Amino acid sequence: MSGESVEEQLYRTRKRLQMEMRRALACVSPSAKRKLAARWKEEYSELMYQELLGCARHKEVCRDISNWNLDDFDGARKKT
Repeated sequence: MSGESVEEQLYRTRKRLQMEMRRALACVSPSAKRKLAARWKEEYSELMYQELLGCARHKEVCRDISNWNLDDFDGARKKT
């Protein structure tokens, strides 16, 4: 991450969250959901793992995140 601006780090983090929420929405079966949760637990810190689970459990939040327009994310937020 060294050399990255704060904006670049935010974009990368938002993009990763967006991709994870898309993966969560694609999981239909309980076994697929458990497999995704196990990967999250292995790959992320405990805090991030809990946040991912919380977002994934709330389908409306999960859909909102997966539909973010990241190219104009900050501009769209300022308009609302």
